[in-house]
Amino acid sequence: MSGCSKLTRISPNISKLKHLEDVDFSFCVALTEDSWDNDPHVVPAPIGDLDMSDNTFTRLPHSLVSIKPQELNIGNCRNLVSLPELQTSSLKILRAQDCESLESISHPFQNPETILHFINCFKLEQESLVRNSVFKYMILPGGQVPECFAHRASGSYLMIPLLERFLYGSFLRFRACLLIDTDSTKPTWFKSVIRVWCLLKGNQGNHFHSSDLQILIFITRLLDRHLAIFDCSFP
Repeated sequence: MSGCSKLTRISPNISKLKHLEDVDFSFCVALTEDSWDNDPHVVPAPIGDLDMSDNTFTRLPHSLVSIKPQELNIGNCRNLVSLPELQTSSLKILRAQDCESLESISHPFQNPETILHFINCFKLEQESLVRNSVFKYMILPGGQVPECFAHRASGSYLMIPLLERFLYGSFLRFRACLLIDTDSTKPTWFKSVIRVWCLLKGNQGNHFHSSDLQILIFITRLLDRHLAIFDCSFP
């Protein structure tokens, strides 16, 4: 239904489509936050891909909580101010690039497999979002690495002394933050490979575990510097 400029209402009967997987309401500029009036108790199953990009509403419908999309695209919704509570357990990808008015998100994300794109969202309140959320990786505006990342390097290599008590857990969790500079020569869409490689090495030089996280990222042109934050754990 992409591009239906006169669509103002989304029928509650959509909840009866039990095998519905993908829904595209992009460029339906007449939609508002009150257009989707589903009863949250009758939506039977998660939707795979929900595309509501390039619209003019200021907030998303609260019934989105019950819809449980696995992939949500709200990119280029330039009037969108806030996000309601989402079913983060089912959400795998959130694309919110170029939501220039987006300021707040009601609840933190708690899925270690979720990918979050907040590219060019310069008004977004970031501190609590980063501190309280669990995710696979997140991209958001930022000219400096947050202070919580105490170990730093200007190159591609960083050595961190590991306290002995961390070696006795069943897994090791860490976060890595990379500063991405702007490049006006890149096209509107470009791909970039970011690799995080972690190696545990004992005092005698013996290797314990290693983690190699390589992610191919397709992103829009950055209007300013951005941060890529990875939430990793191994083994």
